[in-house]
Amino acid sequence: MRVIAIDPGRHGAIAYLGESKAWVWDLPYRDGLEGPEDSPMVDLEKLHAILANTDKVDVQIIEKPQWRMGISAKNAATAFFNFGRLTSLFKCPFVVHAAVWKKELALTSDKNLSLHIARLLFPELQSVLTLKKHEGRAEAVLLGEYARRTLAGF
Repeated sequence: MRVIAIDPGRHGAIAYLGESKAWVWDLPYRDGLEGPEDSPMVDLEKLHAILANTDKVDVQIIEKPQWRMGISAKNAATAFFNFGRLTSLFKCPFVVHAAVWKKELALTSDKNLSLHIARLLFPELQSVLTLKKHEGRAEAVLLGEYARRTLAGF
């Protein structure tokens, strides 16, 4: 199963999990602050160019943002705004809350754990999952793994 998975957060990423390869990219943002609360806005043209280099995809899945205590208004606004823009890019993406997919993979809100598990499951991506700020990449890859495990046959 070939999957595109997107973490739409401020430090979000897009992952492609193919039959024999996996890639992950940071979400491309437009120059300047154009979104709500002067937050960065995903550049759909650059994202389309990234997706054009992937093989045919069977499933697209996007994490649905949710408001939680401790998240700044700017980060929440970025996630929700970009979620809307990203869902408009796909015809019929699966949408899932973080709590649902993380429970399935025995993850918590601990970003270091997400990085660790992503490195274990995808050793070919270790070189791009080295820093704590790469947690969006790790979570996009793990969201894709969730889709492969639970949406096989769609």
